[in-house]
Amino acid sequence: MKARLLFLVLLSAFIVSCNEDDDTPAVQAQIPGCMDPSSLSYNPSATIDNGNCSYSKATLYASSGYYAGIPIMQIDVMINGTYQGFINTVYPGGPGNCSAQGTVPYQFESGDAVDWNTTVYLSTGAMIFDSGTISPGSAPCIKVNVTN
Repeated sequence: MKARLLFLVLLSAFIVSCNEDDDTPAVQAQIPGCMDPSSLSYNPSATIDNGNCSYSKATLYASSGYYAGIPIMQIDVMINGTYQGFINTVYPGGPGNCSAQGTVPYQFESGDAVDWNTTVYLSTGAMIFDSGTISPGSAPCIKVNVTN
């Protein structure tokens, strides 16, 4: 008898807990993906970041080999204060891709903007300094002309 009574009590508790009028919120399905809108692999449906965001590349290039008629010998490039390399090839219409010879490539690792600085060495021994900021975007390759 005690066993039947215990069974009925447990069954009643179970039925009450399954009431359709329960105010408990439904568990939302988690969708893994990249949640950074500045990423090439951004997934607007993602509800949990899976750490697989991929970002654009940038290439810094020279569109001219002269400054005020004076030949440019070399252009050193720094990004966020770190030396990245030098530019020694001229692309008047821009390079074809982000790994073109004689340019300085940069791979974004997050959606954050970076600051670039250049030192332009002229054949006269003079130096010119320039700077700017670039951000990753929807294009796989962002081209930055440092000799406007």
